[in-house]
Amino acid sequence: MVPEEVMQYGKFGGNFLPSRPIISVLHSELFLGSTPEHAPSATVTLQRNTMMPNRVNLPAFASAVVFANALLLANVTHGLETEPRNLSFEDATEATGGHPRGWEFLQHGGNPSFEFAVDDQVAKDGKHSLRIKRTGTEPYCLVSQTIKADRFRGKRVRLTAFVRLDNVESFGRGVSGAYLLLKSDGGGGRSFDDMRDRPLRGTKPWTEVNVEIDVLPVAAVIEFGAGLTGSGTLWVDAFKLEAVTTGGNSAQTTK
Repeated sequence: MVPEEVMQYGKFGGNFLPSRPIISVLHSELFLGSTPEHAPSATVTLQRNTMMPNRVNLPAFASAVVFANALLLANVTHGLETEPRNLSFEDATEATGGHPRGWEFLQHGGNPSFEFAVDDQVAKDGKHSLRIKRTGTEPYCLVSQTIKADRFRGKRVRLTAFVRLDNVESFGRGVSGAYLLLKSDGGGGRSFDDMRDRPLRGTKPWTEVNVEIDVLPVAAVIEFGAGLTGSGTLWVDAFKLEAVTTGGNSAQTTK
């Protein structure tokens, strides 16, 4: 059965991507988090139904798992861009689904509870920003891009954006407010920071905010964006995604 929030994601023109390929979950459980090249080489005994053989040669099985995982990852990344785009919302043309090109909108399943709009009256960079306003009771929303992780694998990656807040306060149960999201996924591992321990609240002028993660060498995709779990209105603009080098320099994308 497809979860309600996934169905709602489709309403906003999103393309649902599984957060972890099924085979990669099996891979991580078998090898206790080790990467394929460090998989155990011994023959192990598995507890199975007595009607089935109870011994399996792990190296051969591991090869099959890695191959199947590669096929799933190829399917997940099919059609994705390699580089971020429209990071300042200057291409305000609505793509299929009614959102600015390059971006997907998501809200928790239920009645529409957030208004997403390109704002040509308020901007930090250029002539446009993206405005997210709470209009209902569902707990969260997100505007995001998902790209191939190719250029960022094995690197420290920073997401920076400018945010502006109007009366953003806690809403419902738990910690809530406005946030940035940066996540890498695939190959049996995940890295993410969604600011859940430090949400943004209040009324603020344009403020630069950033989050960082270490992208695994086996990562398939990177997802980044911003969202609202609190009340009020959030504007976001001038996203920047960069691989941070040890020398303090960076290779950045500011398209």
